[in-house]
Amino acid sequence: MSSEFNIEAHVAELDAESTISRLWKRDHTLWQATDDEINERLGWLTATSYMKTKLDDIEDFVGEIKSENIKYFVLLGMGGSSRAAKVIHRTSGANIGFPNMVPLESTVPSTIGKTLKEIDIKNTLVIVASKSGNTIEPLLTHELFKSEITSVLGYEKAMQRFVAITDEGSPLHQLAVKEKFRKVFLNPKDIGGRFSGITYFGLVPAALLGVNIHAMIETGEYMRSLCAPDKPANENPGAILGATIGYLAKFGKDKLTLITSPSVFGYGLWVVQLIAESLGKSGKGVIPIAGEPLMPPKYYGDDRLFVYLRSDTDENNETDKSIADIRSQGHPVTTINMSDINSFGAELFRWEVAISVAASILQVNPFNQPDVQLSKNSTSKILAKLSSGKLITDVPSDSISKLNEYLKSSRPDDYFGLLAYLPHNRSINRALRGMREKVVSKYKIATTLGHGPSYLHSTGQLHKGGPNSGIFLMLTAPHENDISIPNKSYTFGQVTDADAMGDLQTLKELNRRVVHIKLPDDSASSISSLVEKI
Repeated sequence: MSSEFNIEAHVAELDAESTISRLWKRDHTLWQATDDEINERLGWLTATSYMKTKLDDIEDFVGEIKSENIKYFVLLGMGGSSRAAKVIHRTSGANIGFPNMVPLESTVPSTIGKTLKEIDIKNTLVIVASKSGNTIEPLLTHELFKSEITSVLGYEKAMQRFVAITDEGSPLHQLAVKEKFRKVFLNPKDIGGRFSGITYFGLVPAALLGVNIHAMIETGEYMRSLCAPDKPANENPGAILGATIGYLAKFGKDKLTLITSPSVFGYGLWVVQLIAESLGKSGKGVIPIAGEPLMPPKYYGDDRLFVYLRSDTDENNETDKSIADIRSQGHPVTTINMSDINSFGAELFRWEVAISVAASILQVNPFNQPDVQLSKNSTSKILAKLSSGKLITDVPSDSISKLNEYLKSSRPDDYFGLLAYLPHNRSINRALRGMREKVVSKYKIATTLGHGPSYLHSTGQLHKGGPNSGIFLMLTAPHENDISIPNKSYTFGQVTDADAMGDLQTLKELNRRVVHIKLPDDSASSISSLVEKI
């Protein structure tokens, strides 16, 4: 391995003691000369000690829910408001005596319909999670679930099935008070959405799932102590990981590729957003690669950094061998050993410190998302036309030849980004995975996958504000079983199409290489047919 991969040299060059000390002192000049509200986004540094005082309240609430024999809870959220909870759900699974979690991070009608069929509406709790309190997708799905539950329980009893997690004074907080939600958990205002995993946004769903939230807090505090400014830089887990990510990105190795043991596969969901939204701006960024098929080293370019999230309790022989092969070919590899779901608190804090350190190296503000609003504005204009009675036009469709032109002329540091406004199911995911595998093997460039519209609140910032190295394929399909939105003049299918059209327009205005293809239907076979033409 060449000297540029010497992690100790990276830490020394960083002057990690000084950087970590300034981080803990909340010194905004680590990232930019002016404050720009940075100091109002650093509450995650002390979140574990604050949340420790709130655990009894969370557990009392969970005890009430269990006593009423509620069998399901649906989590309505986008991006940072729901990603940590989804990771905990995927990692912990279901526990006897606790309700089953059904995450809904989509407006695609078939996905919503599947959720409604999966639950018993009479025995369901709904959590509406949004830091800003004005995220349109969970607010619209809230209207649907309010209507469905009210139809079987009546309005007053139905409102006892709704819980909000948000900031004090937000539109969602005001809505929850007006409609008399059962409970409102008010999160600290000085913690941004993607840094909020070990606050109410992550801990309330975790407790409902039966996860030991005390242990999560304890491991978070332990990692916090290891990342403290009084620790030697070469022993500081956050500083080491951050220096590795930041400096290798400056050397052109900006495709951070997550390889995971099976039981922690879902962890990439949260890491992807943290990296993409925190570092992808001002034409800079690190492109997080998660869920990509593990390939032989010959298919990987020189722009990769591999991070192996390894669970000691899994069968890892095959993956360990692949990682050894990748390392033997000179690719930089960092391994993080994870024990169980309780260590999630520790990993949250490690990565939050690391990404803050990497941002200081790249000189970007990790706590804002300046380009996310661009697509939101486009979507709002389209929905305004719908509200005024003007029908939405179909999103224009491109040909596969345009995509092939982009791929054939791709540069070694490019990546292929799939933007799929399609249902979430195994057959479609396998087909999309097959498309990624073909692109990697044929063009040797990294690939990402984002499901619309949730990616708009995750990697959307990187797509628009990061380096112009993405070749994007947006996939949409007709909505055969569309669902109306109570008290709105448009449907969930139209909202999904408006999100797609808004993002497509924005990417084109920013001169991003983007191709839109409207499939004949939302089946895996339609995707597979498209793969054959690449």
